[in-house]
Amino acid sequence: MQTATVESILQQVATLPPGEQARLRTLLLNGNGAQKAVRPAPPIKLATPIPEPDLPAAMQWLADNSEQYVGQWVALDGGRLIAHSASHDEARRLPKRTARTCR
Repeated sequence: MQTATVESILQQVATLPPGEQARLRTLLLNGNGAQKAVRPAPPIKLATPIPEPDLPAAMQWLADNSEQYVGQWVALDGGRLIAHSASHDEARRLPKRTARTCR
C-alpha cells in the first residue's frame, strides 16, 4: 500500500475540476466538513460628527463684548453668546438645558 504524502495529495487535488477544488477548499477552511453559514457583519453605526468651533468668530465676540462679562464664564457658539454665569458649572449646564427645550 502506498503512503500518502502532501505532494501526492496536491497532485490529486490539481486533477480535480475547479468546482471540486473550491468545495475542498471550503471543507478545509471550515474544519469539520459542514458548510457553515456566513453571517454578514452588522452595519456600522457612525457617530454624528462634532462640528468644528468657529474660533475666529468667538475671538471677535470676546474682543467686542468682554468688558460686559468681566468675572463671568461665557459659553459661545461661534460668535453667538449662548450662556453666561459667575459659576463655571452653571455656564456649562445652561446651553445643554437650552438645547433640550429647543428640540
